[in-house]
Amino acid sequence: MRDMQSWIAVMIICTGLLAGCGAEEDVAPPPPPPPGPKEVSLIMLRAMAAGDGPAAAACYDCSVEDREYLTKTMPFLDAAYRLVTAGTEAYGKSAWTAASDKANVGMIVPDIENAEQNMQCEISGKYATSTLKGLPNPLRLHKKGDRWLIIPEERQLPPLGQRGDVLKAMNKVKVAIEKVIPKIGAEGVSADDICNEVRKALNQKTTEQKTGIIFGND
Repeated sequence: MRDMQSWIAVMIICTGLLAGCGAEEDVAPPPPPPPGPKEVSLIMLRAMAAGDGPAAAACYDCSVEDREYLTKTMPFLDAAYRLVTAGTEAYGKSAWTAASDKANVGMIVPDIENAEQNMQCEISGKYATSTLKGLPNPLRLHKKGDRWLIIPEERQLPPLGQRGDVLKAMNKVKVAIEKVIPKIGAEGVSADDICNEVRKALNQKTTEQKTGIIFGND
């Protein structure tokens, strides 16, 4: 009888332990904290590099209409990214940078590895600044609720009534850039030749002013 009681006691204890373990497994782990300002900045740059417009736009503190506009600029940014990447690989970073500076096109694309290693972030209360060599301007962020969001630069968001024309201009430059990309690295074609063709596509700075989101030279 004592043996039977002992087994019953052991079974009750084990059942209790199993129930306890099961209960703990059913409790969902707490959600991770929202990303900080540096991580939000990196998320945006990674999205730009991947051509993911919605993900990039979601990092900004702006209206639905503004996010839609930023998303629609992504095909142009993607073409610029492919141009700069191909130019850098074909001619070397120094030669490409010198040619783009000489032609005054100064196209800037996110160097993700460099950003992950070298981006600096300063936080002051509910505001933060992410700085990275190669970006035309620091990214400014503020905390809204529990989220850090990027504050758009003024020239990123033209007036609503002008956005259709700006997107049309971007698309024309995108088409021109896509025609230039296959020429990169061809025999007898220099970095200067490529950047000068891009300069023509930019229509003597008119388009650059409209698409200042990625042009660093004034």
